[in-house]
Amino acid sequence: MPLTTTRTLAALTLLLLGGCAITRPPEVARANVPTQWHAPLPHNGALVDLTRWWQRFGDPLLVELIDAAQQASPGVAAAGSRIAQARAARIAAGESEQPRLDASASLARGNVQAPPSLTTTAQVGLQTAWEIDVFGGNAAASRAAQARLQGAQAGWHEARVAVAAETAGAYVGYRTCEQQRALVQQDARSR
Repeated sequence: MPLTTTRTLAALTLLLLGGCAITRPPEVARANVPTQWHAPLPHNGALVDLTRWWQRFGDPLLVELIDAAQQASPGVAAAGSRIAQARAARIAAGESEQPRLDASASLARGNVQAPPSLTTTAQVGLQTAWEIDVFGGNAAASRAAQARLQGAQAGWHEARVAVAAETAGAYVGYRTCEQQRALVQQDARSR
C-alpha cells in the first residue's frame, strides 16, 4: 500500500472519529452587573418557605379546599406521572454507565426410545458486559435525563401552585362576596 494511501486513510479515520466526539456543555457566563443596580433586599436576604403559602392565611377551610383541589386535579396527576417517567428514564440512562451481569439456567428431562431411556440436560450461562464511555455519550445522556427529571419536578410544582392560586382566588372572591352581603344587610337594617 503506498504511503499516500495510508496517510489518507489515517486522516479519514481521524476525521470520522472526530465526528463522534461529544462536546462538553458550555460554561455558564457570568455577567457583571453595575453597582447602581444593587439594592438591599427588603427581607434582609432571608428566604421564606412558600411551599404551602396558603396556610399563612390561617383559614383551615382554604387549606382543605386547596388540598382537595390538588388531589383532584388532572394537571397535578399528569405532572406526577411525568416525574415517574423521568425517574425511570434517568435510571435507564444511569444503567448504561454500569457493568451488566446476565445469568441463565435451564434443566430438561425427557424420555427417549433408545437406551438409556431417561436423559437429563442442564445448562448454566453467565455473561458480563461493560460499555466504556469513550466519547462521553453515556455521561451526556445521564446528565440530560437528570435535567429532564428536574424539569418534570418543576412542572409538578408549577401545576400545584397554579391549582392553589386558582382555588385561593375563587375562595377569596367568595369570602369577599360574603362580607359585602353582610355589609349590605347591616346597612339595610340600620335604615
